[in-house]
Amino acid sequence: MNQSNINIHLICFLFAITLFSCKKEDDGGSQGNLPFITFMQPAAGVKGTIVTLKGANFSNDISQTGVYLNGKYADVISASTTEILFEVPAGAGSGPVSLIVKGNGITGPQFEFIYTVMVFPFSGYSLIPGNVDGSSSTARFNAPAGMAIDQNNNLYVADELNHTIRKITPVGNVSTFAGNGIAGHQDGSPNVARFNQPTDIAFDAINVWETSPFRESDQKFCFHSL
Repeated sequence: MNQSNINIHLICFLFAITLFSCKKEDDGGSQGNLPFITFMQPAAGVKGTIVTLKGANFSNDISQTGVYLNGKYADVISASTTEILFEVPAGAGSGPVSLIVKGNGITGPQFEFIYTVMVFPFSGYSLIPGNVDGSSSTARFNAPAGMAIDQNNNLYVADELNHTIRKITPVGNVSTFAGNGIAGHQDGSPNVARFNQPTDIAFDAINVWETSPFRESDQKFCFHSL
């Protein structure tokens, strides 16, 4: 083999090594550009909580940044190459925080979603006890106790100190279902029947059943089929 052929083979060998080295560097660079999370605070919260992620290989461009909590998209408030702020979405539930930056995605730490319960008056807004039928805002009760619901979503309430059974429609309108407000034990039509501090109630798809711990006899409980 002459010197010219040796030089050609040497050049080809060096070129192949250069290409292989470049490919390794490219592969290494791609892996090195993946975002990673080193810190998350807080790790638990309700909807609307602002969470801070710290790490590296993030982006200043919010449009190139996506955050998901338990698979649900979260609004990104701000973003830099080392810090991201996002808002916990409603109903996300507990799960991992996933991050996508410029198409590169990772799964980060777990976030605990705390559910909130809102309590508000459905009927009988007034704090003043009374015995008044009407709309949800005007009706009054006096020590409402046990409740039951029928197949039409009407709610029946044992109004203990009014000695009546009240009915609340799905829109909140209140009427006196049975009892005339006078304590006693008397069967009959709804406006004639009397109860003595009814405390619990049940519905069996045909009848409404009421139980009272007070009665003018030795019997502890009495039941009325209304």
